Amino acid sequence: MKNLSIIGFWINLVALILSVFPMLFNYWASILAFPIAIIGLCLSAFAVRMYKDARKKSALATIGMIIGLVATVYSSITFATCGLCKIFFDI
Repeated sequence: MKNLSIIGFWINLVALILSVFPMLFNYWASILAFPIAIIGLCLSAFAVRMYKDARKKSALATIGMIIGLVATVYSSITFATCGLCKIFFDI
């Protein structure tokens, strides 16, 4: 359980960094950030569920899930603005 929450937290953190700074890395960062955020969100949600079933609390799994939600929303916005503009209009 602990490893799953750690992995979910770090994957969500990477997705958030990729979605916040798409111009620093490349426009592909905004395209890659969305699926990475979905994977991290699923891992963190599964870890929260496992901790809840074991009647334990894990702050790292909960924080990972919150970061995953923020990364998912923000990466979808940056994908819609940066990624699609670059793909279709070659700006």
